[in-house]
Amino acid sequence: MVRIGLSILAAVAAVGVASAPADIDCSDVFGRLEISTVLEKRKQVRIHSFFESLAAEGYSAQQREFIADIAGVVNPHLGAAPTGLRIDSELPSPPADFADLPEERVLDTRTLVAEGQLDELAALAADDPTLARSHFAGYSLAALSVLQSSGTPADTLDRLIDAGFEFGLHELAFAIAHDVPVTTLEHLLDRTDADLAESWTDTRNNRPMDLAGLAAAKSRLGVLDALLRREPDPKASRAMDYLPVPSDTGETAAAGILKRLAETGYRPMLPSTADRLRTWVPDAMLGSLPLATALPGLTAEARDAGERFQREVLGLDAELATTRDQEARCRAADAGESADSGSLLAKRGTGRGVPSDIRRPGGAEIAALFRRQVTDPEAVEAREMMTLTSYVPWPHAPRPWDDFVQYVEDLPEEASPRIRYAATHLALASAPYDVLAKTLELAGGLPEDAVAALALRYTGDTVEVMEKLGEHGLDVHYVSPQGMNAVSAAARSMVSLDTLDYLLDRGVPATPASPGFDPLDYVLLNLITQPEIRTSESALPWIKKLIDHGVSVEASHLQLMELLRLDRPDTYADIVRTVRELDGPS
Repeated sequence: MVRIGLSILAAVAAVGVASAPADIDCSDVFGRLEISTVLEKRKQVRIHSFFESLAAEGYSAQQREFIADIAGVVNPHLGAAPTGLRIDSELPSPPADFADLPEERVLDTRTLVAEGQLDELAALAADDPTLARSHFAGYSLAALSVLQSSGTPADTLDRLIDAGFEFGLHELAFAIAHDVPVTTLEHLLDRTDADLAESWTDTRNNRPMDLAGLAAAKSRLGVLDALLRREPDPKASRAMDYLPVPSDTGETAAAGILKRLAETGYRPMLPSTADRLRTWVPDAMLGSLPLATALPGLTAEARDAGERFQREVLGLDAELATTRDQEARCRAADAGESADSGSLLAKRGTGRGVPSDIRRPGGAEIAALFRRQVTDPEAVEAREMMTLTSYVPWPHAPRPWDDFVQYVEDLPEEASPRIRYAATHLALASAPYDVLAKTLELAGGLPEDAVAALALRYTGDTVEVMEKLGEHGLDVHYVSPQGMNAVSAAARSMVSLDTLDYLLDRGVPATPASPGFDPLDYVLLNLITQPEIRTSESALPWIKKLIDHGVSVEASHLQLMELLRLDRPDTYADIVRTVRELDGPS
């Protein structure tokens, strides 16, 4: 048995071990102590309850913001001190009346933007006004049009504006964030109707952000000068609070922006700003800055509350760090012999696990995508895939399947196998049986992993389709190279309980064929990650059937239940009343 000496084991106490031994059994670390995610969630619950109590005690919103800033935490209602700017999550959204780029315009519009043919784009928008009010992956076409590396000529910008493209707050912020040349920005500022002092909600820390703050955070002095010449109001701006400690940009650029802000009347709005600036601003410059500006509402009582909670948070962080250190040491020492295969940590270390979040591409990624030559083989394949997908009748966009079948029938012999594979799986997931049968005939027959796609089918006829395809060799016992069988696939989506019954009745195991997340893990993860659509009422039949068919309760399930208890106590209570096996310490 591998043992590693540790000093103070605060995290051991957190999970119910009576005392801190001189060394630690690594099987306990993997089996019981792998709860860093639980400890992190517990910290967030504590922070939330702390700020709820501050509100109940009569602290104002501004005072709670000051306390969060002093404590160095994210106030669940107000935010935390900015420690860096993640541009993709910070920009204002397009106006509410913007719509997705029309499907029939995606390819030609994308080509025009990719090749910088913006005059042609303007002409197209003049004939089709919907283009000017469209966005792609969350960014308006007006914003995407100014991503040309050499800068968009003024007369081209005028043509776009005259065709109906608007360069409002969203587009100006996008241009600042993605280093559009100052000359282009100057022209946009002259033609925009946007209020340059308007703020939006910074989604990372829920604090106000404005164009001046964005320019400061990006260390763009030329842009800041252009804004200041047009007189944005400095009184409530957070620009000085968003100015980062210089790193890649160097002290000279940051100091120039700081000086310009101070001269124009900007002041710190948060207690930590002065302390942060003192870490790099030369002493000779400090005296000329308005860092001693009094902050109304920053009472001695509020400062004391912030400092006390900072100490508590540091204790929670130390506890979390200790736990992670134990996990890392045990894994490095002998994960193979010591790991409890039922823990979250061990299951995450296998080939299977929690799927990564699917996030939309950021502005920089879209820019790179549009700048690629559209004749590139990968881009051609992406275009074909986009066209194929556009013919699929989705629940929110019903249409006949005729175009989909015709597209598959017209695929040339040299078409990428990935396109045929995608067509088959799209049909397996949602097409009527006659369309599915025709697609399989055209695309090369029933694929080996067909049952995995059918397990995700949302049309309500999955069992009927499975029975028909059984006559054509459907293998319901298929296991993917990652070790996932159809029961796991069905539990991962939780689309159809009838599908689960069908698979279990035909002997598909409820336990995985290889180490990793099992169907019960997926059901519990769905409850945690999809609270808006997954409830205890919908999950309990899945849980009971899986346990009845041999899924044993393991450490990972109890750890997920602990997360559920912290996140959704009512759902947790509903489940443990019915399934007592899941009521236990992790």
